[in-house]
Amino acid sequence: MEDQNKTFKGTVSKYIPTTEAEGTGSGGYGFINVEDSSFKGDLFFHFSHYPPGTPPTVGDRIQFNIGPSERFPEKPSAKNIEAITDA
Repeated sequence: MEDQNKTFKGTVSKYIPTTEAEGTGSGGYGFINVEDSSFKGDLFFHFSHYPPGTPPTVGDRIQFNIGPSERFPEKPSAKNIEAITDA
């Protein structure tokens, strides 16, 4: 598992709202294209780790930590997700 204190950057590559959350911005999951050559493939994220009040959108630039998934602890997922804003 990656160092949970290291901050990574990436881009939301896919977001799937849960059926009950469609249109409400209150649930779902997705995948992140990680900008780090040591990470292979897309990284899973759950909506609960996304900034409150901000629905994920494909193409969003974000920073995050990587930790174990709550549902599948042997698999990594994004935690502490924050939007990257261009200044």
